[in-house]
Amino acid sequence: MTAQTQAVNLQLSIQAANNGTMIEDITTPYELSVIVDLLPEELANYIRPIIHKVEEIKLAINSNLTVNYGGMIVDYPVRVTVKHLTSIENHLARYTSSGRVGIDRTLHRISAGKNSKEVPTKMSIRVARVILNVAECMRDFIENARGIALVGPPAVGKTTLLRDIARIRLERLGRTLCVVDSIGELCGFGDEPHTLLDRAYIFQVGEPHRQRQQLEEAARNHSARELLTDEVQPQDIKLLIEAKNNGTSIVCSLHGESIRNIAMHEDRRILFGLVENPRDGTVSKRDDSVFSTIIEVHARGLYRIIDDLPAALEAIRNNTPLPYHYLGDWTPEFKEERLHV
Repeated sequence: MTAQTQAVNLQLSIQAANNGTMIEDITTPYELSVIVDLLPEELANYIRPIIHKVEEIKLAINSNLTVNYGGMIVDYPVRVTVKHLTSIENHLARYTSSGRVGIDRTLHRISAGKNSKEVPTKMSIRVARVILNVAECMRDFIENARGIALVGPPAVGKTTLLRDIARIRLERLGRTLCVVDSIGELCGFGDEPHTLLDRAYIFQVGEPHRQRQQLEEAARNHSARELLTDEVQPQDIKLLIEAKNNGTSIVCSLHGESIRNIAMHEDRRILFGLVENPRDGTVSKRDDSVFSTIIEVHARGLYRIIDDLPAALEAIRNNTPLPYHYLGDWTPEFKEERLHV
């Protein structure tokens, strides 16, 4: 089966799961053109014809231009130089301390690596797509949830899904939904948010050390009925629990393969009200969970959902099967593999 056939099949299966609601790419020509305009012409010549399919551009000095698009990773016969990278940097804002920067009014993210002399040696350009309706297949779960955790490894579509969940939550919450955007991928980089979420109350983080401060400000000073954020850090956990205990619901993403891994993680189990007995190492339930619903993202369009979290946590402690709802075109082989994760 070709990559194109797989993509068509996935699109059809997701459309069916969405009860006929079509998933729509609403990325504007401007959002794509800014990537092409950012590149030196020698590199842009290769990107321009395929920009509508590009997911990521990899640049490293003395290496070929590498592009991830259409399910393929392709090397092009042009060598990247320091001059190329410096030219791109001259068109960007200042990097954060985490080595990331975005482009105003877009969701793109650029990450750079430099040598000891602060000369750029590598760069990754993630070309973001604004995808509408990916969360429609789970709308009932989203609307009825009191706290949602998205769980999954990198590059499976968590941010795209989280952004569309925010769109659905906004329908009821309006500006009482406070979005704390850690790296500009949810709402866009700069002071002007992307139009998809411009009705939300948005808090830009920028520097990683500001995330807790922005979460605290949103929860305590702006009457947030719900906090939505990506990339939860260990230092954020106690604040999220405090916000939940004060009546604010939490929607966030967590890196991990599955809820089973996350719930037993030393630092994160507290989010689910679990504690470990220091004497014998057993894990027990002590408090309420911050979340009522867990959405595992295993690939684009492949989800496992838990809406009975107490039963799931009991199953985790007893090492028994979890009460999943499966969404998407799960093949028997992939489903069996995921059961052991």
